[in-house]
Amino acid sequence: MPQEAKLRLELGLAVALFSALTVLGVAIGGFGVHDFARARASLVWPVAEGVVLSQAENAPGLRYAYSFNGRTYESTRIRFFTARFSASPIAEQTPGDVVGVSVNPAEPDVSALAPGGSGLVFAFIVLIAGVFVFVGLGGLIRTVAEASRLELGGESVGGEPAY
Repeated sequence: MPQEAKLRLELGLAVALFSALTVLGVAIGGFGVHDFARARASLVWPVAEGVVLSQAENAPGLRYAYSFNGRTYESTRIRFFTARFSASPIAEQTPGDVVGVSVNPAEPDVSALAPGGSGLVFAFIVLIAGVFVFVGLGGLIRTVAEASRLELGGESVGGEPAY
């Protein structure tokens, strides 16, 4: 493979990698913001009475049903992701137990047994997203600048500066 074709392939792979890191960072950040916004809003959602339908034996799963505005819904969400690492106020539940379910009045199919979220978990998600975006954009800018410099003849194909 000629040196120039190899260089173009490497630059193309670098652009793809750094673009993927940037997109991943934006996606992680968007997920964190969306989840934390719902978690914080759930603190003031109305509470409906729900009934535990089933408890998974080998996994931490709980399925419950609740009624809101005359309709019945089912869910498995105990808490939002940003509250996942905090202690669960939900003790061992068995089918038939009555539970309080925080229900989003705008989207009644969105509910949680333990409302709220952790600001520390949210900050960690945002930090991770920021690192991905920073590395992705920084690498992308550096790669594109390097490619432009090579195309303008600022450096020879062998990697040594052309003086």
